[in-house]
Amino acid sequence: MQGRIALAHVNVATKGSTWRKLAVVALVHALRLPLTLHLHAGEYPTFYRDLPRTGQRVVRWMFQAADCVIVLGESWRGFAEATLGVDPRRVEVLHNGIPDPLKSGVREVTRSVELEAGPLRLLFVGKLDARKGVGDLLQALADSGIAGGNWQLDVVGQGDSRPWHDLARKLDIAGQVNFAGWLGHVELTELYRSADVFVLPSYAEGLSIALLEAMAFRLAIVTTAVGAHEEVIENGVNGLVVCAGDVPALSAALGRLLGNRTDREDFGRRARASFVERFELNEWTDRLLEIYQPMLDRTMAR
Repeated sequence: MQGRIALAHVNVATKGSTWRKLAVVALVHALRLPLTLHLHAGEYPTFYRDLPRTGQRVVRWMFQAADCVIVLGESWRGFAEATLGVDPRRVEVLHNGIPDPLKSGVREVTRSVELEAGPLRLLFVGKLDARKGVGDLLQALADSGIAGGNWQLDVVGQGDSRPWHDLARKLDIAGQVNFAGWLGHVELTELYRSADVFVLPSYAEGLSIALLEAMAFRLAIVTTAVGAHEEVIENGVNGLVVCAGDVPALSAALGRLLGNRTDREDFGRRARASFVERFELNEWTDRLLEIYQPMLDRTMAR
């Protein structure tokens, strides 16, 4: 009200986040401030679909009231325009970005020397629920061509691990799976440093931060064609992409990387190069400022 705000940037996800941010958007709109609405939730289409008609109208108004709607990938652009009714001229794609951990004093592991004698290390980072594909991953690793091989899976994330412990025991791979629970930054960094392959077989994502972290650490990646992941990982170039829920394809992708060191190293090197070029935080910040500038110019012209 004192005129000290040039622009409001509001992050929005599903459920309570939407209804809390609705109040903020209404206030910003009433004060006629430039508004950027930043959509993050991978399950937003499902959340929106399940709303009553009145709820859907309110959500559409919230997004249409924004001067700019930022989405995480081209697939989300289509949702914002076709479903939420946002003017295409007001939709901007901004992939997530993170600081480069290797510029923060984190030492890389030389896997060919330090880990050559040990098992191949697989890493999953995410919430321990069915949406993240934990069950699919365990079933894929129980495939006859993989089970009993020289590998270890570290499962990191919040959630009840007991059902997944039980499934691993039922599949007879419990001895090769470590459920680490939630880890702090230092402990998680150590796992990224020592891993060979990062696996995220999700059913829904925006753009996973864990995926970008794995790219930064030069890991070979297996993920699913959800959210913006296909815009980040090009199948057969800087990782492997399979369809969500396709356990045989996931098993084949894991088997390929477990059995081919050249592929692991090539995919990891290219993933790292993609990260540095497109997803390092400085690049993200520059792009965000480009998005802000027209709105800031209009504010200054008032």
